Amino acid sequence: MSNKNLARRTDISVRFKGVDITKSIKKYLISITYTDNEDGETDDLQIRLHDREGLWLEKWLQKAVEAAASDSGFTIQASIKRKNWTGNGKDQKLKCGKFELDAVTVEGPPSVVVIKATSLPLCFRFWIFSYISSFVTFFPPVLNCVFTV
Repeated sequence: MSNKNLARRTDISVRFKGVDITKSIKKYLISITYTDNEDGETDDLQIRLHDREGLWLEKWLQKAVEAAASDSGFTIQASIKRKNWTGNGKDQKLKCGKFELDAVTVEGPPSVVVIKATSLPLCFRFWIFSYISSFVTFFPPVLNCVFTV
């Protein structure tokens, strides 16, 4: 619960490969953009960080590329908390979901690193696994993805 007398604001939470890095990125954070697309389309997440010291481009990028190339991939989880949004002091948390690293781009000067991540529908992940497995086992992939909640 937030103080009713304070202006509405947002707060974020970001995890890279299961590690909470929220405090580490706050001083570099320019913006975070979450796009929740329609069903059947992938959602996306963009994190923009200023990189005047070269921390993200020089030190972090190499580790991210190695992690993305590994079997486990490079996952990013994010949530956005709306604090006192309607003036009643109540907070609402939006869990954006789980994403996979898609691209890292650099803009500037001044140096800005943009981390782009995309969610993959469970159906797509299953299809890719089945498709790759079919080469090994000579078994055709199952493309039926129907989920009932």
